[in-house]
Amino acid sequence: METIIIEETIDAPAIVLDAERGLMNISGASYPNNALLVYNPIYKWVEQCATQKLDSLKCEFYYSYVNSASKKAIYELMLQMDRLLENSSTKVIVRWFYDKYDEDMLEIGKEFAEMVKLPFEFIEKLG
Repeated sequence: METIIIEETIDAPAIVLDAERGLMNISGASYPNNALLVYNPIYKWVEQCATQKLDSLKCEFYYSYVNSASKKAIYELMLQMDRLLENSSTKVIVRWFYDKYDEDMLEIGKEFAEMVKLPFEFIEKLG
């Protein structure tokens, strides 16, 4: 699987998908007009992970803002990773980063954690 790097734009997050390192990293603001266009490459990549038999997949999220369409897209991604965890030998962990004073992003992460079986780590940043 090739590494995919998508640069951050004004309304979409930076995305790094690296199967060799077992890493998915999504960071920045997410409020595109069409969230599916932004998240479809991630969905396809996670599908490929299921066939590649990765030992582990560390999924790092560090959002500064997400709109409702992005929340839905992220939820779909969480469900997909949940299935990966359940149906393969891949160990999946979610690391949800949030700024120290950004309680909204922490709460969004906690909501996702309650909706899936994925193990979550919440990591406070001082930014």
